[in-house]
Amino acid sequence: TALYLPELQKGPLFVFRAWAAARMVQGLALGGLFVCIESWLGSTTEPSSRGRVLAVYQMVIYLGLIGGQSLLGLFADDVTRAMVVAAMCVCVAALPVGLIHQEPPRVVVMPRIRLRELWGWASVGVVGALVSGITTGAVYTVAPAVGIAAGLDAANVGTFISAFVGGGMLLQLPLGRLSDSFDRRLVLGGISALAAAGGVLSMFSLAHPSALLAVAAFEGGWVFSLYTIALAYTYDRVPATRVVAANATLLAVFCVGSGVGSVGSSLALQVAGPAGFFAALTVPTALLAAMAFRAAGLYESVPDADQSDVLLMAPTSSAMVELDPRVDLHVASGVEGLHAEPAAPN
Repeated sequence: TALYLPELQKGPLFVFRAWAAARMVQGLALGGLFVCIESWLGSTTEPSSRGRVLAVYQMVIYLGLIGGQSLLGLFADDVTRAMVVAAMCVCVAALPVGLIHQEPPRVVVMPRIRLRELWGWASVGVVGALVSGITTGAVYTVAPAVGIAAGLDAANVGTFISAFVGGGMLLQLPLGRLSDSFDRRLVLGGISALAAAGGVLSMFSLAHPSALLAVAAFEGGWVFSLYTIALAYTYDRVPATRVVAANATLLAVFCVGSGVGSVGSSLALQVAGPAGFFAALTVPTALLAAMAFRAAGLYESVPDADQSDVLLMAPTSSAMVELDPRVDLHVASGVEGLHAEPAAPN
């Protein structure tokens, strides 16, 4: 986007507005996909393996992002072809779901969850999602401009972004396993502290492109792992009947953070150059580390037996109904009158 935006701005104003509107529609559609997939996975996994399952999910996403960045050098001079190829990839990804022959699931309206209510259950998870949005939003939208300012060409800019995402992909599963064995708040705090350290190191590697790529991979490994741990921690804290609503609220927080990170890191780049961009990554991650460590010291972790119940698959239900995140299995099986569990202390 950073490479194509100047070309779009040279055209008529209505073309730029149409492009912006299309990007908004795309964002809404992708947000809906993430809510369905993440809540599906979160509600059908045990707390003891939730971090690993969500980590594998994020690894698949990041693998796709790296593949997209690798195509940047091929289509840097052809905006139309790049957009067509991206649209084709999304359509191909939808084919497996469309080919499943299953009875349509019964859709049950799930109770909503407000941000204040989610904060009472998992404030660390909410802030983790916010900081994850700030940092990853900055990388996705402003890091290409940082690469150009550091002297990288179009092809190497794609490599620069792939280094961020690739680092996150490689660390997803190890960190997911770690969060299944230890207090997720401590894991989240450690990841945030290392991300802050990576931001500081990045400021000293701007004069050396090869070192910059290595440090970007280090920084991305921690920054792109924040959301997975924050999501798993939130799923641990909320009742099973509120998982879908909690996921939607958390994703909204992530999106708000993404917008803040995009604007804030862009301003930091204009004011202080590439060093300002990395400072915009360092400050929020350092604050999250302090909050997570403080929360871990104030409150004991919740044992697996006391964490939110997961929706177990009943043999008599169809697979699609059991896995669809929009369906409450208790309601679908005829058991009515479920209420949300009382909020657990954070």
